[in-house]
Amino acid sequence: MDILQALIAFIGVLVGSIFTILGIEITNRANTKRVEIQHKHEKETNKENLMRDRLEELYILSDKYFDTLVSHQLPLRSVMKGEISFDDALDLHIERGKEKKFDYNRVDMIIEMYFNELQEPYNEVLKIGDELNNISEGYKNQYKTGDYDGRKWLDLFQPKLELLTQKTGNFKNKLTKFIKNV
Repeated sequence: MDILQALIAFIGVLVGSIFTILGIEITNRANTKRVEIQHKHEKETNKENLMRDRLEELYILSDKYFDTLVSHQLPLRSVMKGEISFDDALDLHIERGKEKKFDYNRVDMIIEMYFNELQEPYNEVLKIGDELNNISEGYKNQYKTGDYDGRKWLDLFQPKLELLTQKTGNFKNKLTKFIKNV
């Protein structure tokens, strides 16, 4: 009987060991799965936080940038109306330029790297800004010849300035929707 009892004890130990190993394997798999799920969740959370941070940064930077674009043009409108001289307008540009220091290229980079959906409304703003600069340049060339009458330029300039304000508002609205959806 000693052999039979030893064999039964051995089989009991063997079965117990097999169940223990299976239990450990099942526990390890469950822990691995939990860690993978936790890692995936943390990665998604970090990505959402990064996107939210970039959107908020873009909102602040684009607001400053667009404010600068519009405020840069306002003195030129006053020159075209005959209210101030080009020298006065340049002094205003210089003064405002000292106040507003930030990296315009950061706006381009954030849109290009993270938010391609905003590229079109952003380009619309830049296009109107370029058109305003071309009008200003035309008037500036006329002004240099001694012809200070800016009425014809103002008729071109004012609607573009209003369109610039509208396009910057459109961009901000689209950006705000992105921020709220993140």
